[in-house]
Amino acid sequence: MIEGMDIRELDMFEVGEELVAPPRYITSGDLKYYSAIEDMDNAEYHAESEHVSASILKNATTPRKYREYIANGLNVADKTALTIGSYTHDVLEGRSLDRYRIYNEKELLAKCAEMRPDIEAKNLKRTAEWKTLVAPYRNADGSMPEDLLTDSIAQSVATTCAEIRASHEGRALLADAMTEVSIFAEFEDVRCKCRPDIIKVVTDDSCAAFGAKKGDIVIGSIKTTIDASPFGFEREVEKHSYALAEALYHDIITASMAGADKKVIIVYICIEKDKNGLTGEWMLRVASPRHIARGREAYEAALGVIAYCEAHPEDNAGYEYLNNGSHILTIN
Repeated sequence: MIEGMDIRELDMFEVGEELVAPPRYITSGDLKYYSAIEDMDNAEYHAESEHVSASILKNATTPRKYREYIANGLNVADKTALTIGSYTHDVLEGRSLDRYRIYNEKELLAKCAEMRPDIEAKNLKRTAEWKTLVAPYRNADGSMPEDLLTDSIAQSVATTCAEIRASHEGRALLADAMTEVSIFAEFEDVRCKCRPDIIKVVTDDSCAAFGAKKGDIVIGSIKTTIDASPFGFEREVEKHSYALAEALYHDIITASMAGADKKVIIVYICIEKDKNGLTGEWMLRVASPRHIARGREAYEAALGVIAYCEAHPEDNAGYEYLNNGSHILTIN
């Protein structure tokens, strides 16, 4: 058994700055304008189509995939997981929860059991009586609304978020921070936008644990994840292209807000979830310069795909677009 292991020794994000290449397209020297809007609605932000977002770049891996995403959008299969994530964001950021509806699932199941004593507990949700009990909480077509949560899920979120807020590091990151600020910027070759969960302009030494000093900017990125452990979360980073999004945020804010003498530091707030809500496990992960560089490589490649599509509107190339058409490529 391995004893006394320091998680920092396992951190795959820890790589020296000397390996990092600077951004090619999103730099302060190429900045034409930027705008930061604090009160823009989330739907309005996503509906704006003149600027490229991280969501678009994540799906611009080939011309074919980019055009499919633009035409059809993103299909979200697990609506409950999405709702847990949105609710966690709003609780941790201290935002209004008025749009959510909470119901007591255990109470409804108890009522259903009284109505159908002949049915095993594990099968109650398959009965007509259950469908009748939950009908007031469902959409007209019988589907679950995206703003509906059980009280046990809501309580798990409240408990975990309170623990994060009470911790020294969580308190330092969240105190006096701006949330959900919509930032739009135009550079020489690209118009882009971002909406970080948390922007913290450091005014003292409270964020020293993140490597931030007075005047630096810390970006907090809330991630509800199926595995918040060190290596488990890194698998989620790759699966969901988190590095691409955070590198985009890092470079936009560095070029437009921070200035040459200030650092922008990305901190992931990794919060573990399952189908029953939050598990209570969480961890803060500081993105190393190399992590940002990996994401930068990805978003710059995606910008290349978009530029290709704009120059060749009839070409719907797939993987043959990559690597000069070769099917042989190394992996790092």
